[in-house]
Amino acid sequence: MIGIFFALYVLLSVIFIADVANRYFKHKPEPFAKLNENSLTRLFYSIRQYYGSTSFYTSYKQLVSNYQALRESYQGKISKSSDSPQHIVLVIGESTQRNFLEVYGYELPNTPFLRSFANNEGGN
Repeated sequence: MIGIFFALYVLLSVIFIADVANRYFKHKPEPFAKLNENSLTRLFYSIRQYYGSTSFYTSYKQLVSNYQALRESYQGKISKSSDSPQHIVLVIGESTQRNFLEVYGYELPNTPFLRSFANNEGGN
C-alpha cells in the first residue's frame, strides 16, 4: 500500500514539475502560478508580504518611530497652562435623529444654539 502511495506521489510530482516547466518556457509572465494555488506557498508569500519592505507592518513600525522622534523633539517644550480645562467632553452625533432634537419640536431643550439660530432666521 505504501508503495502505491509513493508511486502516486512521484507521478503527481513529475506532472506538477512538467506543468511548471511548460508554463515557464511557453508563458514567461507567470510561470509559477500553480504554486500560488498551494496553501503552504500562500502562507510563505503572506509572511513575506507582512514583513516585506512595503508591508503594513513595516509602515506601522516606521510611523511609530516617526511619532517617537516627534514626541522627543517636543519633550519639555510644551507646558500645561494653569487655566486649561480639566475635562473635555466630545459628543459625536452620528446617531442623532430629527425626532429627538428640540429645534424640530422635541420637548427637551437639547439644541439651544440651533433653536436661537432658527429664531433669528425667521424659523428656517
